[in-house]
Amino acid sequence: MKKFKLKFNIEKMLVISFLISFIICLFLAYNVKSNTTLMVENAVLRKSYYSYNLAYNTVIELPEGKKKNSYLKKLNAIKGDVFTREVKEANSLIEDMVKTNSGKIYDYAMRKFSEINLKPDDRSYFYSELSRLAKTHIWTPDYLEAVNAVSDAWVDMTETNVKKAEEKVLKVELQVNKDYLTEEIAKIKKKIKEKQ
Repeated sequence: MKKFKLKFNIEKMLVISFLISFIICLFLAYNVKSNTTLMVENAVLRKSYYSYNLAYNTVIELPEGKKKNSYLKKLNAIKGDVFTREVKEANSLIEDMVKTNSGKIYDYAMRKFSEINLKPDDRSYFYSELSRLAKTHIWTPDYLEAVNAVSDAWVDMTETNVKKAEEKVLKVELQVNKDYLTEEIAKIKKKIKEKQ
C-alpha cells in the first residue's frame, strides 16, 4: 500500500510540475510577443538607432511567420530615419577603431560623438559601445600606463614628466598607439619650448 501511495504522489507531483511548467511557458511566450510589440512600437516612435537595434534583434529571433514579417516591415519603413549620415559616421568610427586598435581613433571618436548630431539614445549607445570595445581592443596594460604618463605630462609640463612618458611609450607594443602617443609627446615638448 505504501509503494502505491508513494508512486501515486510522485505521479501527481510530476503532473502538477508539468502543468506549472506549461503555464510558465505560455506566460513567457505571451510576454515575448508583448515585449516585441512594445520594442517595435518604441523603435517606430523614437526612430533611434538604439531602439531600432533592440527591436530588430528581438524580432529576428522570432519564428518565421506573419507576425515576424509584419514587425520587419514596420522596422524597414523607418530605416531611412534611423540610419542617418551621423549614425553611419559613428558606426564607421567604431569599426575603424576595432580594425586598427587605434587609441587615436578612440580619442577622436569620443570627441566626435559629442559634436555630431545624434539623438540622445544613440549618443549614449555609441559612447557605451565605444568604451566596451576599447576595453578589449585598445586599453592594454602597456597602453594604459603610457596614456597615464602622457596625461601627467600634459597636466604638469616638465622635462621629468616628459621623460617618464617617453619611457612608458617605448613599452607600448602596438605601433599605431606608440606613434600616436609619440605625437602627443612632441606637442607637449613644443608647448614647453613656447613657454621658455
